[in-house]
Amino acid sequence: MKSRHARNVARAEGPGFVADLAGQVRRDFIRVVRVHGSGDFHSAGYVGLWAEAARLCRSTIFFAYTRSWRVPEI
Repeated sequence: MKSRHARNVARAEGPGFVADLAGQVRRDFIRVVRVHGSGDFHSAGYVGLWAEAARLCRSTIFFAYTRSWRVPEI
């Protein structure tokens, strides 16, 4: 599980994450996205990437349960 998490974080921080995510959402006509089945946002930049993807997919609802609001930087 640890290696999968590390791979996902690396992918999110790499180039093309937002374009790939938005492309998949549009291609598969996804109407609702739950960001993270478990886990949380690890940085403000990561939150920004998800926000950018949501802006590109206006007909899709994105939601996330988070406790990141407890971290002032996020």
